[in-house]
Amino acid sequence: MVKTKNDTRRFHDHYYECIQKNWQNRKGNVHVSRTSTLTSSTYKHLFSHSQSPSQVHTLSASTKPKRPLPCPGLSAVQDTRIPTYLKRTSVSSGGARSITIIAKELFSKPFRKLASQRKDIVLDTQRHEQAWTNDHQKLRVFSSCCTNVAHQSDHDKVKPCHSCCALLKST
Repeated sequence: MVKTKNDTRRFHDHYYECIQKNWQNRKGNVHVSRTSTLTSSTYKHLFSHSQSPSQVHTLSASTKPKRPLPCPGLSAVQDTRIPTYLKRTSVSSGGARSITIIAKELFSKPFRKLASQRKDIVLDTQRHEQAWTNDHQKLRVFSSCCTNVAHQSDHDKVKPCHSCCALLKST
């Protein structure tokens, strides 16, 4: 698995693996370490240490935490204009200032009059400012700050992460 910016999959895999070991240890009456961990204090709502082993033993499969799913990004489900936007544009991402504005701000010259090295600086600046990435094949849009972890509703529908949803609220 390749590590990427804001990738939380490894943490989630580790967390669920620890939860599973903890349940198995409690079922077999094996002594469980009492050291405090980040997961035990952060995710109290998923796993309560106050439960007795008999209560943990009777947990149903539906009460166990679900494995995190990948963020599906924004699609026509969230906004019907997304497929139209993606069919009309060929760019791979967006939400940044234009190269003309960046060039004038950095070098006080229009982009077309810059040397090759300075044009690269302007393009790199624009790349770092981009707020979203376009997926033209699946007709989806992802936030540049996507957490890569989806939210599941009560009806088992997968919803985009908060960062992706925030794109719809920005202007």
